[in-house]
Amino acid sequence: MTELTELVEHGQLFIGGEFTDPLGTEVIEVISPHTEQVIGRVPHASEGDVDRAVAAARRAFDEGPWARMSLDE
Repeated sequence: MTELTELVEHGQLFIGGEFTDPLGTEVIEVISPHTEQVIGRVPHASEGDVDRAVAAARRAFDEGPWARMSLDE
């Protein structure tokens, strides 16, 4: 089994189709269920980040093709 020698770190959130800096500075450590070691760190999305993501999703639905698609599509 190969051991991870480098942490995977992502400093941005993916909101509205692009990577963007989080509003806060907190991070979440990603733990391997196999080794129980930290294998990465990702930003902790704040309430403001969630609001931005929901607004972007609403815009994508209202202004994009989603609302006009049939169930088959």
